[in-house]
Amino acid sequence: MRRIQVQVDDGMYKALRQRAVRRKQSVPAAVRELLALELPSSGRRTNSRNQMATEYAPLVTYPKRLPRSINEFTFIGSGSGRPGDRVSERHDEVLAEGPW
Repeated sequence: MRRIQVQVDDGMYKALRQRAVRRKQSVPAAVRELLALELPSSGRRTNSRNQMATEYAPLVTYPKRLPRSINEFTFIGSGSGRPGDRVSERHDEVLAEGPW
């Protein structure tokens, strides 16, 4: 797969985002789906939505419902760090100090 960058106006983005939400997919997955409907892929044009949906399955899956409280974000605090680091509070400083 190749990464591309596309600029769209606000109205088009809103429509694309709404389509993605309705189909429970990411915006890039919606773009790939629309492109697959219009453009041949490796010389193979498909008229079957089922075949296309399988070939371009979304890479991101969304939960059936959104979390309702902070306690449902079980990944919070799951990382490890040195005591007193407070990296989450001063991440910009830490990144600036790094060897990159």
